[in-house]
Amino acid sequence: MAETRFLIRSVYALLPMSRDIKLVTLALFLWGSGEGLFFYIMPLYMEQLGRHAAGSRVVLAWPAFLTGLFLHPRRPAGRSL
Repeated sequence: MAETRFLIRSVYALLPMSRDIKLVTLALFLWGSGEGLFFYIMPLYMEQLGRHAAGSRVVLAWPAFLTGLFLHPRRPAGRSL
């Protein structure tokens, strides 16, 4: 129930924005959704081209792994790996 109220308040908070800001918000949401789909669609496309799906998934997983490694919260501030 509390989550529903929060969601409704969030939607109403968007209403006073200008039309241009709402369109930019929608465009960024769609762009982000497409960026996320890239990781699911690209291995399928590479498999159709003849590459093994597992290898392409490993190649696409490296940036996510490295981001997680470098943003890990237990690493002391100011210290490099």
